[in-house]
Amino acid sequence: MSFVIETKKKIYKLFPTQEPITAMVTGVKLQPNCETLYGKKTKVFIKITSNLKDDDGDSMSSLFSATASMGEKANLRRFCKQILGYDPGDVYNVTKLLGLTRDFIFETNKASDGRQFSNISGVLKASGTVTLAKDFRAFNTENLSEGEQVANYDPNDSTAAAAPARKRQVAVPVVEEPTESLVEQI
Repeated sequence: MSFVIETKKKIYKLFPTQEPITAMVTGVKLQPNCETLYGKKTKVFIKITSNLKDDDGDSMSSLFSATASMGEKANLRRFCKQILGYDPGDVYNVTKLLGLTRDFIFETNKASDGRQFSNISGVLKASGTVTLAKDFRAFNTENLSEGEQVANYDPNDSTAAAAPARKRQVAVPVVEEPTESLVEQI
């Protein structure tokens, strides 16, 4: 008797290309000690969520990732500049992006293993709104690794209609020794 076990990689539905898709910044995650070409670095993951639905009926989302740097030529700074419409400078609290709605242009890229992904290629002024489920969470806040930090947009917070950045929930794992935070305390 034998048991054959196969792991199938999820095939994500791709965003339409070359047309604006309205989406909202719904989550920010900091993950330290990520392997990069330049050694271990802290990475920032920014999740945007749209009204489009995938084959499972879930809201389609895209994930932008970059090294946690706001240097003049850094990808994170360029992305923040596209979303904000101005240069945020050398220091910026990326959780202030939470709740901002923009139109995103996507392109389809192919990974080395043949899978295809939708990547953000441009950002425009929003032409619509995004509706999220009341229990929506961009990132899971349970079982965070040491040093990992997550901030999610909270669609249930009605106190921040004029200031979307206040509509966030932050989760930081409990660690025995204090670590330097890359996100200002909220």
